[in-house]
Amino acid sequence: MNLDRGEYGEIYHHTFGKAGGREACRKGWERWQKVFAANLGAIVIHPHGISMPTPHANDYWAFATCGPLRFLARINEAFFPQLPEMWLEFTRDEHGARLLATCGQNPRQRARGFIHNSLVDGFVMDPIIGPAMAGAITWLLSTIEGLPIPLSEYHLFGYDIAHVPGPPGQARMSNFRAVFNAAPEQTEGMLDMARTLPLPEWRPPPH
Repeated sequence: MNLDRGEYGEIYHHTFGKAGGREACRKGWERWQKVFAANLGAIVIHPHGISMPTPHANDYWAFATCGPLRFLARINEAFFPQLPEMWLEFTRDEHGARLLATCGQNPRQRARGFIHNSLVDGFVMDPIIGPAMAGAITWLLSTIEGLPIPLSEYHLFGYDIAHVPGPPGQARMSNFRAVFNAAPEQTEGMLDMARTLPLPEWRPPPH
């Protein structure tokens, strides 16, 4: 996939606002060029010290997208229940806490901010950030109040993130569309359908 640098710059500054300088945007663009060149498709989440598990029909898939940018993780069935706690451990780690300090005012905002920032900044293949993104997605979606069935019943789940235009000079706002699918082999058109849903109206923070 080829991503136009101007399109990437627009996504970057919608995400980071004025705090996202030209040099930081260039580095994010370069990381995404390496991601596209690697053409790996997905990272694989599994315990340290064991060989990478082969693909299986019972695997779980966690994703996040923002326009043409995509993060995708394949999660071994046996490891899936550990992901929410893995995320919480990351938030308590000194390095993780520093990364999350500017991502939001409460735990759920920080998790969403971390996913969004890491995606746009091109850290989707990072050996620490990538698994933490999968953990954050799993923790957020497994703790939604009123989810009709357990997250474990869905073998593909994640967020499609969209910029919500607001008044000039006002704080940015993003919408996280949660998407679930019990049969990941039947996902054709899933994101296209999600993206047809209307975005909420811009409202000032906190939101």
